[in-house]
Amino acid sequence: MTSIPRCPARVGAMLLCAAVFAMIAFPAEAAPFQEGIVMSRAMPLGAGVAIALLALVFAAGWAFCNRKNGKTLREIEERCRHLSEHSADVLGITDASLDHSFVSDSVARVLGYDGSEYCALPLERRFPGGFADHVLGLAETSSQIRYSGRMQTKEGPEIWVEILTTRLHREKDGRDGYVHVMRDITWYKHSEARLREQEIRFRKLINDQSDALLVVGADGRILFANPASEQLFESAAEDIRDIRFGVPIAGDIPFEICILGAYGHKTAEMWVSDISWDGEECFIVSLRDISRRIGAEKALRESEQRYRMVADFTYDWELWISPDGTVQYTSPSCERISGYPSEDFLRNPALLDSLVPEDDREAWRTYLHEGMLEASHPLDFRLIKRGGEIRWVCLSSRRVHDDSGRFLGTRSSLRDITDRKNMEIELRHKSLHDALTGLANRTLCLDRIQRGLRRAKRRSSYFFAVVFIDLDRFKVVNESLGHSYGDQVLMQMAERLRSQVRGMDTVSRFGSDEFVLFLDDLDSQREAIAMVKRIRRSISMPFHFGRHEIRLTVSIGIVLGPVADALAEHVLRNANIALHRAKELGGDRFKVFTDRMLDQALHKMSLERDMRLGIDNDEFFLVYQPVIDMRDRSLVGFEALARWQHPERGVLSPYEFIALAEETGLIFDLGSRMLHAACKTLAAWRSELPESERFFVSVNLSGKQFSNHELLEQVRSILHETGVPATQIKLEITETTIMEDAEHAVEKLRRLKNLGITISIDDFGTGYSSMSYLQQFPLDNLKIDLSFVRLMEVSPENKEIVKAIVSLAHTLGLEVVAEGVESEAQEQTLRALGCEYAQGFLYDQPLTVKEAKALMVRSLKISERLPAQG
Repeated sequence: MTSIPRCPARVGAMLLCAAVFAMIAFPAEAAPFQEGIVMSRAMPLGAGVAIALLALVFAAGWAFCNRKNGKTLREIEERCRHLSEHSADVLGITDASLDHSFVSDSVARVLGYDGSEYCALPLERRFPGGFADHVLGLAETSSQIRYSGRMQTKEGPEIWVEILTTRLHREKDGRDGYVHVMRDITWYKHSEARLREQEIRFRKLINDQSDALLVVGADGRILFANPASEQLFESAAEDIRDIRFGVPIAGDIPFEICILGAYGHKTAEMWVSDISWDGEECFIVSLRDISRRIGAEKALRESEQRYRMVADFTYDWELWISPDGTVQYTSPSCERISGYPSEDFLRNPALLDSLVPEDDREAWRTYLHEGMLEASHPLDFRLIKRGGEIRWVCLSSRRVHDDSGRFLGTRSSLRDITDRKNMEIELRHKSLHDALTGLANRTLCLDRIQRGLRRAKRRSSYFFAVVFIDLDRFKVVNESLGHSYGDQVLMQMAERLRSQVRGMDTVSRFGSDEFVLFLDDLDSQREAIAMVKRIRRSISMPFHFGRHEIRLTVSIGIVLGPVADALAEHVLRNANIALHRAKELGGDRFKVFTDRMLDQALHKMSLERDMRLGIDNDEFFLVYQPVIDMRDRSLVGFEALARWQHPERGVLSPYEFIALAEETGLIFDLGSRMLHAACKTLAAWRSELPESERFFVSVNLSGKQFSNHELLEQVRSILHETGVPATQIKLEITETTIMEDAEHAVEKLRRLKNLGITISIDDFGTGYSSMSYLQQFPLDNLKIDLSFVRLMEVSPENKEIVKAIVSLAHTLGLEVVAEGVESEAQEQTLRALGCEYAQGFLYDQPLTVKEAKALMVRSLKISERLPAQG
């Protein structure tokens, strides 16, 4: 080992420099650094590193100060290499141009290069960026330079390094060099970044706190205040730190304190905990402004007091039910409604539930636990009052939440609605029952029938019957005895019907004298027929009203179920069809509905529709049957007979549509058109054949036409419009029509007679004429019904009837017309009996207008005067 030269002064100086260097090169804690300027915290050097640096500096100094021994930098490098083998830092020696002459093996651990690879790297790869400019710029003024920056390792990732550079100088030749110590500080850099992030987050957390945070020293001075404190104390943070807060007491229980500000006092909730602040034991104080909460609580207490005062004196029963179902409040009105004082409900929360009847309890509980949503609909239910009385109450409830949405409970109000409910029940009963008889009305009856139809679908052995009843000639009762007696008949009728059916059956009143029975769940269809017969027998018994005794008959239509119809209206329609069939057969009977009846009804409906269209389309026309003077078979006039040119069925006779026209009211329009057509034809004949004024045309009036109060004006208008003399028009009215209202008929016939019209009573012998009225009627002719004429030769009795009719007519001064004469024998008999006129197929078929005119010409024997007709 080479001895150290004896240069006491220089050696001592270098040793002193080395010691100082060892102390200041890497102090225990250095200041933070920025890139390019040391600002980092460097870990303390190990003892071995300090000795190595000392030796290195010493050796370098020795080499420069003693050249006589021939020692070179290579020898020093060799010695440094041995000293740095166990160092974690990278030791390097460069010349003034920063070219390495030595680098320790630890460079492989830090940068991944071996020594030769590292020394061969360009300058910008051996040191952090900007290092060379920084070192060379400070080389003349600083003996030690600290620098940090990023370097790229051999594998590629960048690391942070810190380099301590010491300048060396040789006095003899002036050559300089540098000793570099490089340390990997990547971990410290990352730790520092994390510390900075945590500090930023902590500051943001403190600054964003809505509560005021103070750090108070042991002497009571405020050391720190966050921004929220400024709002609470109404002062800047700097001013707050001058406030002597006082020494707080740490604990787990908050305190309420009053803080005086520039604009008044505030109430704050204070929490205190211990904290270490800059090495001192201090207190962290959290202050929350609860002034608004205190005000809200005060307002809530006042509101609750007002509400309780209102609730205590309200008419309704007010309840407050907690979320767990406990009754927290009940108003004094509960005693008036339930009979129990409020204390009973507070002591026994289940009391209210026990007062609800079993039938209503499920709905009450469902509403209470599931249906009490916001603005839920009210619930009506019954309540058993103390003493057993049943009361109806209406419950309205509303769920109550605080500002945060927390459920606080349910506010409920119960109102006694017994009177209203009884009225509703009464109104509902009235809406479903007949006011006079108390029977079910049409709506309720249809509902019961519909239910029966649904049951019939579920049960194959289910039988039922719908019975439609109509009183025969009930109108006569009203008109003869008055409507008050008619109402009594209907009420007794209702009682008799109730007495003949079972409790499960439904008796309903539909119209003035119409009743419908729904016979439910029968054993068989025969049972329904047996019940109907029993009902007819009961109704046939006389009705007694004081001195009056009334006997009634009924027409009944029956539908026997099960049926294919799915709607109650259809079943009722079918029963009505059967009822009308019974009436058509004369009444006082019952008919069971069949599909054929429906077909006939549908046919009638279709015919009515076609008739309306036919009237609008002028499909109706007249034919004319000659009326003959039996003395010489000369023509005296015609009877106008209506025909219908149906677009599909051809020509239809009156027997196929007149009855329907009267039933539907179409007879008014049709009869007026036919009268107008007859007068118009007669006017044309008079214009073309003046001699035709000796002939008349007779037109039939139906019963409804004759009852029309506008008939007289209608006839007068037609005569005026067509210009036909009234003397050439004969109106034929049936005996039955006249006798329906004989008194009014007399007056109306006289007015027609005053117009100059001839009046004939048609179908005589088929009705029930009164001799006294016959004498009053202003009649001109009497027409024998064809049924008597046809049977004269068959039965002597009929011949005597015809003889009596002729004799009666002559006695009354009336001429006699026989209709339906078809044989010579009939003509001879009628002539012998004194009958003046006749019509029938013996003389001619009904003729068209053209054919009737030709007959008139032949009768007058003036055909040669008329121009040829097309």
